[in-house]
Amino acid sequence: MIQIGLAPRVFANDVVRFFATHVRAEEHPGISPEFLCPDGVRAAVQRRQLLLAIEDDQIIGALRFFPKKNGRVSVYQFAVAERYRGNDLLQKMLTEIACQGFDALCPASSALNGYFDHKGWQLTEAGKRGNRWTLDRSANAL
Repeated sequence: MIQIGLAPRVFANDVVRFFATHVRAEEHPGISPEFLCPDGVRAAVQRRQLLLAIEDDQIIGALRFFPKKNGRVSVYQFAVAERYRGNDLLQKMLTEIACQGFDALCPASSALNGYFDHKGWQLTEAGKRGNRWTLDRSANAL
């Protein structure tokens, strides 16, 4: 059974290793080095801004997020273990966050743009900094 919840502080280094294993910068051109910073991941765990999906005592998904003042949440970083991809795990994790909707900024050259499009996110801006995607709570995708 998959359990989803905020990452306990003692899991911080495990989450760093999970992201290092499942997010490969070479697969996502244009990704910021800050995105892969282990200290940023540890800080997100401390601030209680990181959700984990765990099955059989193993991390199978991680979602780093940032609540915004307008009631929305910025999806900052996520990864799903390869075996669990294609099973809507990220969508299930998003339902655990109380907010009005979600925003994500994605490098224009990243394959993740296809993921956001396929999952019903709306492309609200395309620019040099990347593509801005939004997903409202009312969307059928959640």
